[in-house]
Amino acid sequence: YRAQLDAWFSARFHIRGRLPWSELEPLKAAAVVSITEDRRVGSFSIVSPSGNPTFDAQLTQDLTNIQSSGVELPPPPPAYPDVLGKTQRFLFRCNRRAACE
Repeated sequence: YRAQLDAWFSARFHIRGRLPWSELEPLKAAAVVSITEDRRVGSFSIVSPSGNPTFDAQLTQDLTNIQSSGVELPPPPPAYPDVLGKTQRFLFRCNRRAACE
């Protein structure tokens, strides 16, 4: 389920075309996201920014958009119902050039 959430958040991080690959490739940032019982983003904080203002601003904007839209996260598998109502740490980076430029 963790991998599914990583992919879900990564697909909603819209950094493509905002920075040249040479700048983008080494960047990464971590965010802690509170997942509500009804599978929404309750809150988030950037706990380890990349240090690049464009990257960090885009991450903050995208997480804010997810939170304010109220979109539901994918449901957990039956064996993992206890992940709801907790916080999870996610790493944001762009490690495939074709997906980022």
